[in-house]
Amino acid sequence: MDDCLSAVFKIDDELLCVKGHISTAMEPCSSAELERYENSPLLLGRYMDSLERSEKFNFNLGPVSGGLLESIKMNVYTDGERIVEIRPDPTFKDRKIKMGEAPLDNALLKVERINGAFAAGFGTAFCLAVEEIQETPASFETQLVRILISEIERISNHIHVIAKLSEGASQNVATSHLFALEERVRRIVSEYFGHRFFFGVNGIGGLERNIDVKGLQDKVDGIVDEFSSIWDALTSSRLFLDRLQTTCFSRKEWMVGPAARAANFRYDSRLSGYLPYEDVGFEVASDDTGDVLSRALVRQKEIEISRNMVDEICGKVRRVEKCRNIDPDKRGWSVKRVETPSGDMILFLGISNGHITDFGIRSASTANILAFAQSAISGILTDFTFAWESFGFWISEMGEYI
Repeated sequence: MDDCLSAVFKIDDELLCVKGHISTAMEPCSSAELERYENSPLLLGRYMDSLERSEKFNFNLGPVSGGLLESIKMNVYTDGERIVEIRPDPTFKDRKIKMGEAPLDNALLKVERINGAFAAGFGTAFCLAVEEIQETPASFETQLVRILISEIERISNHIHVIAKLSEGASQNVATSHLFALEERVRRIVSEYFGHRFFFGVNGIGGLERNIDVKGLQDKVDGIVDEFSSIWDALTSSRLFLDRLQTTCFSRKEWMVGPAARAANFRYDSRLSGYLPYEDVGFEVASDDTGDVLSRALVRQKEIEISRNMVDEICGKVRRVEKCRNIDPDKRGWSVKRVETPSGDMILFLGISNGHITDFGIRSASTANILAFAQSAISGILTDFTFAWESFGFWISEMGEYI
């Protein structure tokens, strides 16, 4: 039974948790119940404090960056070159996002910018939550476009992660080529959707912009074909493979995203049916080793799968509804799960009188940060880059929401 702890929200001094990798149901839980979970937020500090540090050298690494280049501090303990402990501090920048009492028509702008690189996924989760509370589901074609932008976003991000791994392995030509390819994806997105990070595309009950996908399929196919040739060259390099293979194993069942699927846990929020993925040929990519190379392989497979879904959707989309008016009298709560490129993101939303009353996010980066810290133990300092980048962390989505 899949009853892993996925998220904990505190509402009116009551702890509510979401369990498993598919469910969006929230249930009351006590502090005592939470302590039985290895990844419980109540235990993270206690886990770190229990690690042996005697005669170990402690130094501060950072502030280092991930994703959108926001800062995170690391306390690293070593006994020479070997890593004994890594203690990440994502609150180093103390980033807080003010969501309380925001009107719904402005809140979507903020949600898209929590992690700009995942604007399609975050915006989709927010719109789905509002639509459920408002009882105004979006049309089938609107849902297809939401899949389309989410999968193009996935292609772009996976290319970015593999570029960072290539950079760590000193594959300079491939790295430059991959970053240039990522930039081309962003320019295609800007051309077809009006903004290189999909800002302002999603809307409640529909879309904010008219979308014409003519020619988009050929351009995405060209990107993926070019990526495939770079990937083939990288995987023929013994140096590249040696740096990734057998590096930083992680097999925690509570992980999410490519990290979980690389350890042969076939968890993917797209299986839950929040959008009609079953109609566009979706399949789960996985690997079974759980090291950095496995996490890269899952991303490489998902780029091809995402390309196939983009091709399918471009042949189906004809007309998309514009956004609908918000009913200010509707109120309620909703929990939605969306598979961002780094993994499952859970969004909790409460609204009343057209304004947000409750808001919380458990991002993929938050879900996987402890798995990263544990996987790096017993590795060497030069493995740090590969461990960190292989999870696809984005510091921006680890902020607080007030």
